[in-house]
Amino acid sequence: MKKLLLSFLFLMPTSVLAQTVEWQRQFSVGTLSSGAAGVVAYSDSILYSVCTVRIWGYNPPTGPSARGIGLVKLKSSTGDTLFVKRINAWTGGFSSSKLHRSFEGSLVIALTSAGDTIYDSQILIQKVDTNGSSIWICPVTSGYSNPQISKVMPTNDGGTFVLGSALSTIGGFQDWFLMKISYNGQLMWSQRYNGGTNWYCEGNNIEPLRNGNYLVSGMAERRVWAVEVDGEGNEVAQTVMYETSQPYLIFGAQTAQGYPKSFYSFGVVQSNPRRFYFSKKDSLYQTVWGGEQIEMIGQFYANTSGGNSILISGRSSADSMYINVISADSAVIWRKALPKTGIFSENAIINDITFDGLGNAILCGTSNKPANTLDELFFMKISGIGLPYDPFADTILVGNRAHQRENSLKIYPNPGHNQVWISGFEGKMGLRFFSSDGRLIFQAWVEEGIPITLSHLPKGMYSYLAQQGNKQWSGKWIKE
Repeated sequence: MKKLLLSFLFLMPTSVLAQTVEWQRQFSVGTLSSGAAGVVAYSDSILYSVCTVRIWGYNPPTGPSARGIGLVKLKSSTGDTLFVKRINAWTGGFSSSKLHRSFEGSLVIALTSAGDTIYDSQILIQKVDTNGSSIWICPVTSGYSNPQISKVMPTNDGGTFVLGSALSTIGGFQDWFLMKISYNGQLMWSQRYNGGTNWYCEGNNIEPLRNGNYLVSGMAERRVWAVEVDGEGNEVAQTVMYETSQPYLIFGAQTAQGYPKSFYSFGVVQSNPRRFYFSKKDSLYQTVWGGEQIEMIGQFYANTSGGNSILISGRSSADSMYINVISADSAVIWRKALPKTGIFSENAIINDITFDGLGNAILCGTSNKPANTLDELFFMKISGIGLPYDPFADTILVGNRAHQRENSLKIYPNPGHNQVWISGFEGKMGLRFFSSDGRLIFQAWVEEGIPITLSHLPKGMYSYLAQQGNKQWSGKWIKE
């Protein structure tokens, strides 16, 4: 049975708006099975998704039937398909694939590229342009047996973090892995993490922490486990967010930052019946509220922010999905049964979710073809969720928030080349650079006196937005 992956999506802590299913689309590519594995909001009007398609594959000498990898382009307003294009790689079964938009407007895709058996599996990272044409390909061909990709995330120097799980090499059945790919497609480093010699580990989420490190989280068998790592993937600290009293696996386990300075954890406890674990902890990882909730059985796609949380669940007793919006004190403040989607708990997957800049949520996955045993691509847009929460800051950076220009903050040299410095503040500060068309191309925590490397940016004029606490500054910077 296919397993639903859980992930996290951040919502701005604001009142819940009028949630509406704007559209849903379900279609096949060719005549054989297909499914959508990852989705990204490229802009407020365009979506991209990575999919697996059986008609593009072939039957290897041994092992499963193979599937090709495709790039899907859709209109965000209607869900209309603009193109589906075959790209490099093939995979056995449905690939665990994810993608993100790079700072210069290309797409970086990470996927599992299978050999004749799962033990020949590889990881393939590739950058393509918006037409699906290859820019570079980075194969990781050794050291990873039966890998699964959970998340990709852009780094502040233009590279990509790839998080997933693979058969263990350091003790136990399965490890988390985290690797960094450079802007030009080179494997820079790779790290593994394991919760103990007997643990079955499943890495599911990575996001930046406010201290400049990163929080990696997932399952270590019957634990929700979180590991803090530095920019090279080295372990700084770890903590157990939750542990079941019985030896049940906790699939989809994740921890994410809330607002302000709190943490949320999720996971599906594989008891009989299944239980859903959902909790909030303070900055010291002490439980504020939460626990296992028996009434939320079934498959889940769960996300949170500091103000509200969204749970998208497929009940085992019905052929529709439920959306639940839960307040910061764990009360259900909104619940809605979505229209009949063709998604059934026995064979359905919701693989990924993304927000566009208007706060709409777009889901992608695989749905059973009506009156048939084949699978099809599935997409749904839900409006009225709210603007996404920004995990880089203690407060939300949105377009209508008043910000100021202050002479006390200085970025120099300006014009500059590959490195700049900032003065006029103390401690750490969040910094973002935007291109002339308003695209976010760099974000990081910075400190006074420590240079910022911007060698990957092309020549031109950029706007910047800096924030420390409730103070914000904006200005222009020119790269020569």
